[in-house]
Amino acid sequence: MTSPSGNNTSIADRLDILEKLEDGMTVSSIACEYGLSNRTIRRYRQHSKAIRNFAANPKYREMKRQRIPIYTDLESKLYRWFQQRKLLGDCLTDNILINKAKEIETEFPSTSNFKASRGWLQNWKKKYDIGKNTTDPNEIAANNFIREFLQILVKEDINEEDVYNMDETSLLWKALPWKTLVHEEKYLIIKGENRKTDIVTVAFCANTSGTHKLPLLFVNKFANPRALKHCKDTLPVVYKSHCNAWVNEDIFREWYTNHFKQSVKERQLQEQRKGKVILLVDNFKAHKLEKKELDDGHFMLIFLPPNTSSLIQPMDRGVITQCKKIFRLELLRRVLQYNDGLTQFYADYDIKDCIDYISEAWNNVTPQNIRSSWVKILNRQFEFNNIKTENSTVTDEQNAEQSIDVMSAEEITEWISGCEQAEIIPEETAILKQICKFESSPSLIEDEEIDRLLYNLRMLSKIEPEIEADAKRIIDHFNKKQER
Repeated sequence: MTSPSGNNTSIADRLDILEKLEDGMTVSSIACEYGLSNRTIRRYRQHSKAIRNFAANPKYREMKRQRIPIYTDLESKLYRWFQQRKLLGDCLTDNILINKAKEIETEFPSTSNFKASRGWLQNWKKKYDIGKNTTDPNEIAANNFIREFLQILVKEDINEEDVYNMDETSLLWKALPWKTLVHEEKYLIIKGENRKTDIVTVAFCANTSGTHKLPLLFVNKFANPRALKHCKDTLPVVYKSHCNAWVNEDIFREWYTNHFKQSVKERQLQEQRKGKVILLVDNFKAHKLEKKELDDGHFMLIFLPPNTSSLIQPMDRGVITQCKKIFRLELLRRVLQYNDGLTQFYADYDIKDCIDYISEAWNNVTPQNIRSSWVKILNRQFEFNNIKTENSTVTDEQNAEQSIDVMSAEEITEWISGCEQAEIIPEETAILKQICKFESSPSLIEDEEIDRLLYNLRMLSKIEPEIEADAKRIIDHFNKKQER
C-alpha cells in the first residue's frame, strides 16, 4: 500500500501545516490529521520558503500545485476585455469567452501550445473569482424584480397563460462560415470578401406555457423590397421597415396595439375565458409608451430592470439562441445543396427566403423549450398542467446538424457563436463612437441616456488608460454644456 501523497493538498492547507509545525505540533500528529505521510510533512517543512512565496498571491491558495500560470498575459488581457464588456452590460457566454481567448492568443507568440478548452475556462473563472462569491448589483435588481413580479401575479390574479414576454434581436441573415467548405469534390469558397453583414431585427413573443407563440415581428431596412412585391400581405411575420432595421417607438406601439393585443384577445375568446394580460419587455427606450398605454385595465406592460435581460428575460434565456441556431443550420444546408455556386446562391437568396427560414425555425421551438426559459423569473412557483411535452429523441435541430457533413460540430458551434458575438457585442470603441456622434446633435437623445454613456465612458477610461485623455475631453465638453 502506497503512502498518501500531498498532491491533493491545497496551498492554503500547506500554509496551515507550516503554521502548526511552528506552533510545536509533531510531524506524526499533523500527518494523521491531514491523512498524509510523515515524509510529505517533512517535505513541506523543507520547502516552506517556496510555499510561502507562492501563497503570497491569494489567487493561488486554492491551487494544489505550485505551478505559475504560463499564459498570464493572455489571461490578463481577456479579463480586462471581460471587465469592459460587463461594464457595457453585455451577456458573455462560455463560447464567446473561448472565442475571444482564441483571438487574443494570436497576439502572443509564446502561447502557441495554448488550448482554449472548457477546463481552462473554468480555471480562468476561478482565478479571477468570476461567478464565485460575488453579488452583481444587476443580480440584486433581478431578484428584487422577481419578488415584486410574483406579488403582482398574485394580487392581480393573473392566469399563467396570460403572461407574455417579447424581446428583439439582430440577425445577420446572410452570414455563412468564414472558411472554405469542401463537399463531394465541389469547392464552395467563402472568403473574406464574401462575408455578408446584412442585418435585420426579429422580435419573439410567447406566453409562459409556450402554447401561444405570436408571429415574429420582422424589421428590415426597406419598406417594399422586390422579393415581397406580390406576397407582403400573406407573410408569416409582421413585416415593418426602419432605416436602421431596428424597432422604434412607432413600430413597437403599432405591433403592441394592433397585433399583440388583437392576437391575445382572439385567443382568450376562443378559449372562452377572460383575465388581465401582462407583457414583459426590457427597458429599451422604444418600449416606453405613454403612461395611459401601460395599463388599460386589460393589458399591462411591465419593464425589466436595466441590464437584467440576460438574467431573467425568458426569450433571452435560450429561446432566441436556439431559434437562430436552427435558422443558421438550415441556411448552411441550403447553401451546401445549391449546385450553382455561392455567388449565384446570394443572387437568388432574398429577404423572402430569410423570412420563411426564420419563421420555420420559430415553429420548431417547442413549448417545452419556452417553458424552461420562464423557470428563473417565475421562481418555480407555477405548475404547468395539461401541457403536452415533446419526447422525440432527435430534434429537427439535431437532424439539420447531422446533415452537414463538411463541418465538425465544433466548427459549427464556433461559427454560430461568432455570429452571436457579432450581433450582440458592439465594437471596442462603440461608446466613444456613440458619444462623439452625439456631440454634433445632443438633442437627439435624453439627458438620462447621456449621463449613462458618460458614466460608462468614465469607467472604461479607468480600464483603458490610453483613452483617458479623449474620455476626459468628451466628459468635460458635456459638463460645460449642462452648466450653461
